[in-house]
Amino acid sequence: MLLRNTFNFSFFLLMFLFVKFNIILLNEETLILIIFSIFCILSVIRLRDLTMHYFASQFNAIKISLVLSNSKLKNSFQEKQQNIDISTNWVTEFLKLKNHLIVFNSFVLAKLIQFYQLKLIQQLEKKFLFSKNLEQQFSKLVSLILLDKVTKITKIKFFCKKTLLLKKFGTIEKLYFREYVTKI
Repeated sequence: MLLRNTFNFSFFLLMFLFVKFNIILLNEETLILIIFSIFCILSVIRLRDLTMHYFASQFNAIKISLVLSNSKLKNSFQEKQQNIDISTNWVTEFLKLKNHLIVFNSFVLAKLIQFYQLKLIQQLEKKFLFSKNLEQQFSKLVSLILLDKVTKITKIKFFCKKTLLLKKFGTIEKLYFREYVTKI
């Protein structure tokens, strides 16, 4: 403690002498410099233990964080190496899958032609059956329409011949009868 007080007193005495003999000019800038240097010296003297403790704790914290980050970095590199090993296995598995798909697709394409031909034959059979049924129904419909028309014509002819007594219809029947007899 006595050493600190003598240092402070000697420092102030030295500064006083520098100012007195005009070695240091006393103006605003030098006063600010003197006050700042006194503050730095006193803070180092007074706060040495606190700053040493603070820097030691900061050193320990930085050391711990560096060790932790180093271990995390090491773990990360190991995981990356494992991922690289796994990815090389994936490449071989994908190559096997590619070969399997090529074989399977060639087999499917070979069978697809036969399957398509079979489906086409079945569709054509259904269409032919439908057209056959449609043709039969159409022929029945045409014969019914013709039969209906013939009956209407005969009824009209009979009506004209019997009720209206038109001779034209009687002569037509005779002509038809004569043609029929000549064919026999």
